[in-house]
Amino acid sequence: MVTILAGGESRRMGTDKASLIRDGETFLERTTRLAQAVSRLPPLIVGRDRPGDWRGLPAEFIPDDLSGIGPIGGLRTALRHAGNLPLLVLSCDLPALTDEALVWLFEQRRNEYGVVTRNGEQMEPLFAIYLPASISLIDTNISAGKGSLHALIRAGEGKFQIADVPSELAPALANVNTPEQWATFQGR
Repeated sequence: MVTILAGGESRRMGTDKASLIRDGETFLERTTRLAQAVSRLPPLIVGRDRPGDWRGLPAEFIPDDLSGIGPIGGLRTALRHAGNLPLLVLSCDLPALTDEALVWLFEQRRNEYGVVTRNGEQMEPLFAIYLPASISLIDTNISAGKGSLHALIRAGEGKFQIADVPSELAPALANVNTPEQWATFQGR
């Protein structure tokens, strides 16, 4: 199952990143379309209601169980909702995402808690696959006030497989967090 985390406040961007438009689609619509094409299942979109202008792409929208704690709360919500299914987890702000990158991720070996990608030196916890076994670690981190996904991966002590993104796929993981990054991306 594919989950798209779309509940962020977009403070640095100053506007909802999920609603930014690239090639006639919002970031959220584009990510949903790519996810569905690769997984053949409607994705689970966590952290927001279905937009009023949603274009009819099949998807299930659910709110965060625990709001205000960031992506770790969205991940926890998604894993609890999915039951025993592994989750390919994406952020909604990957405007260069490709189906090739998603297929590559699906094919990666997984340890007990899943697989997290590394793009150069940067861990990419929102281009990863999480397994149901990781819920207990997520709950432990939340209870300890550790809301960072990077802290979650460190706490996993090798129970996450780390997969290095091939250089030809690395551009697909470009994300935009600020108006300047968005302007730079559009100018490519």
